Amino acid sequence: MSATGVLERKMYQAGDRIFKEGDEGLFAYLVQSGTVEIYREGSGEVLSTIGSGGIFGEMALIDGKPRAASARSASGCTVVVINRA
Repeated sequence: MSATGVLERKMYQAGDRIFKEGDEGLFAYLVQSGTVEIYREGSGEVLSTIGSGGIFGEMALIDGKPRAASARSASGCTVVVINRA
């Protein structure tokens, strides 16, 4: 974690899962580089592709409900993880 304890930078390889549908939403994510796919776990249907500057995962952070979809790195990517704290 950074000095504030709220932000952390993480890197993912292509195909790495960032979070899974149904997980508790403790973090939101800001894409610094690369792309991330938001998809349905069972069907694999891609709902959205998010590139540099995009934010994802924020709804579960805001409403406290489990993740409605999964997220994976579509290419190598770097994200800033935003903690609920």
